[in-house]
Amino acid sequence: MKSKKILTDKELEAFEASRDMGKALLKSARQMTARKGCVVLPPDISARAKSACHKQNKM
Repeated sequence: MKSKKILTDKELEAFEASRDMGKALLKSARQMTARKGCVVLPPDISARAKSACHKQNKM
C-alpha cells in the first residue's frame, strides 16, 4: 500500500509534473467501460441496501 504522508509543496509539484494525465484518464475510462470500478459504501448505506426496508418506505 502506498504511503499516506502529506507531501510538501515541492514534492507535490514534482509528483504532478511526472504524471501523464492523458494516460491516467484513458486507464480510468477503460476501467469504467469494463465495469472494473469499485464503489465503497458507508456501513449504514450498505446495511440499508442489503435489507428490504428502504424499498418498503417508498411505497
